[in-house]
Amino acid sequence: MMENTPLPNIQDGATSPKKHPITGQDVIILARPTTCPISSTFLERGRLWTWHWSQTDKKWINEKDGEGFGYHKGLDFKCPVGTAIRAVAPGKILKIGWESDRKPPVDTGFGLRIIQTFKFAGKNYLAYYGHLSEILVREGQEVQPGEVVGESGNTGKSSGPHLHLEVRDAVVYQPHPVEFA
Repeated sequence: MMENTPLPNIQDGATSPKKHPITGQDVIILARPTTCPISSTFLERGRLWTWHWSQTDKKWINEKDGEGFGYHKGLDFKCPVGTAIRAVAPGKILKIGWESDRKPPVDTGFGLRIIQTFKFAGKNYLAYYGHLSEILVREGQEVQPGEVVGESGNTGKSSGPHLHLEVRDAVVYQPHPVEFA
């Protein structure tokens, strides 16, 4: 079991061994957040539900019967509700709670989520853990790879129980490709 076990190859100053073939971005190497299988990958093209904020109705509108094609900005891990979710890198918990407390257009539908800061190759990144059922860390807490931070769930704009992991550049919020050590 990986309970609170740091992984020595996941650290600030690490360098990426390769570039993503489509985006040309450095591929960030992280600890795996769960043993659950990946069910949807970064930049996978497919039918996504389209959501938009209705100024008239003052709520999010789901247009799943519309066009709704796009690219996935993270990784989905198909997990039963309550599966332990672990930190992917050494860092600090920036924000916890419901994504819906944010005002549109920035609400991305993560539901109950954790945002963690970390460094890779000298750059600052944010790891988003979305659709959780439980949060087991607090804002400002330092975490290490393998440390349990929450439990998978089915909250927010979710099509079923899973973990959505998304890594973004902390300056421009651009999603980044990842691989696991």
